[in-house]
Amino acid sequence: MKKKKLFFTFLCLIAITMILAFRQTVTEGVTAGIKLSIYSVLPSLLPFMLITNIMIKYDLCQYISYLFQPVLSKLFKISSNGCFALIIGFTCGYPMGAKVIGDLYRENKLSHSEACYLITFCNNSSITFLINYILYLCLQHEINAFALIFLIYFPALITGFINQFLIKPDITYISPVANSKTDNGNPILDTIKSLGILSMYVICFSVISQWIASLNFIPDFLQKLIMGLTEITSGAHFICSGNSINIYEIFLVILCSIFGGMSILFQSFAQLPDIKLKIYYVIGKLETIMWGAILFFILYFIGLL
Repeated sequence: MKKKKLFFTFLCLIAITMILAFRQTVTEGVTAGIKLSIYSVLPSLLPFMLITNIMIKYDLCQYISYLFQPVLSKLFKISSNGCFALIIGFTCGYPMGAKVIGDLYRENKLSHSEACYLITFCNNSSITFLINYILYLCLQHEINAFALIFLIYFPALITGFINQFLIKPDITYISPVANSKTDNGNPILDTIKSLGILSMYVICFSVISQWIASLNFIPDFLQKLIMGLTEITSGAHFICSGNSINIYEIFLVILCSIFGGMSILFQSFAQLPDIKLKIYYVIGKLETIMWGAILFFILYFIGLL
């Protein structure tokens, strides 16, 4: 415990030193992070978070997944609540998949093994973010929209299909009435708390991204890689900031979009109550990145990119 405290004290001292040494960069990063939180994170996530919190609170998830379960349960070994988590994880964007899985697990509406299984592939970029920001603003139509969506979502589906045989999730339903751990939770307060935590991560990583962008001595490709792996929104814009976009930059943006960046990683970790869930999330992302790279090169060499 003492070593841990010393380690975090050392990190805090480094952070204070960096803030004092790069005051203008920090101010610009904080300003950019606040704007990103107010104009992007809050409008896009608040409605989904509030609605899903209400649905989980009052056990409505199974009714939404009723229509999809016959198909999804054949492709993936998941319960009705697992179907809801899958739908949210593929439609609502980061980190809603992790939040829903974490909340369902806390409410005893998912078994631990099913939660570990779902987190390996059910936390992804939203289609609106991919089309409106990644494709139109960053890649500037240098890749087909269907190819982009395929390269982001299909690797996750492959990961999910394979992992059901490796993890073998238990889809036994545990009654939330008897075993709920958060029965008195308020959906509105839970939403405010989650959004506050996410906004703080966005601001912190915006500062880090701003600092990395100011380091001119780093080689261009390496700087773009670090930026993309740090924060996907500013990172994708930085990767595509040149006069023309080449195939390597497209590849880098796609892999970073699959991963989500360190900012999304920590945002997702904040929604997961169990260290094992966090480990499975990282393993799942590495698997998905591998399949994404393989599919990208296949499409490239057969002339579809």
